[in-house]
Order: sequence, then C-alpha cells, then structure tokens
Amino acid sequence: MDAVLDTKRREFLSRGLRGARNGAEATGAMTAAFAAFDLLGWLGRLPPRQIIERLLPGSSEHTRRIATVISHTGYGAFFGAGYAFLPGRRSTTFGVIFGLAICAGNYEALLPALKIRPPLHADDRREIAAMVLAHIVYGVTLQRRISQRERSVDLHSDTDS
Repeated sequence: MDAVLDTKRREFLSRGLRGARNGAEATGAMTAAFAAFDLLGWLGRLPPRQIIERLLPGSSEHTRRIATVISHTGYGAFFGAGYAFLPGRRSTTFGVIFGLAICAGNYEALLPALKIRPPLHADDRREIAAMVLAHIVYGVTLQRRISQRERSVDLHSDTDS
C-alpha cells in the first residue's frame, strides 16, 4: 500500500512539475510576443512590470526588472501546473480558451479588485489587442508543449513494449 501511495505521489509531483515547466516555456513565448508588440508600438509599460512597480514602489530599476521576470515566469509556471491537472485530452482551442481565461480573470477581475491596475478594457485598443494575443500565444504554446511531450512519452512507451 505504501509503495502505491509513493508511486501516486511521485506521479502527482511529476505531472505538476512538467506542467510548471510547460507554463514557464509558454511564458517565454508570450514574452517574445510582448517584445514584438512593443516593437510595433502597441504597448506602453508591460502589465507585469506595472504590477511590480505597484507592489514594490521605490525599488531600484534592477530589482524591478528581476522581480518582473521572476514573478511573470512563476505565474506562468503556476498556471501551467494547474493546466496539467485538467482532465482529458485537450486541443489547441482549449489552450486558446485557457489563455483568454487567464487574461480576463486577472486583468478584468483580480488585479482591478486588488487595486493593482485598472481593468484591461480601460487600456488603449492596441494594448488590449496585444494583451489578448499574447495570452493566446501562452495558451497555444502551453497546449502544444504538453501535446509534444505526451507524444514523446507515447512513442517511448510503444518502443518499450
């Protein structure tokens, strides 16, 4: 019985860590999208940076830069871990919906409720578009990474038989 529980715990932890890794990688893709939108002139200060400036007033530029990267990557990893535990096989469409749900939930509800930033719909249209598209990039990348890794595991298990 203890061996079964240990196996279940390891599987649970492994699934969460794989999801977190996928989420961190998806956050990297999202950050690349942000950079592209910034080059197009669609963004002012990125919302992750706005959040850190609000939470760490008076901190140095170096501290704000590092805190922004760590917190945004950690947040993406957190949602990736949660995504890994959602039931069933998921599609790219599900990834899009997941990314949009994160965007809406955080930028229309949570952050305004905490008075960290105004709701997203109050932003410039180009900034809204950039945020929505970047969260779609996150969701699609997250789903694709999971699908790629699942196929890789399936291929390895087929050769093990």
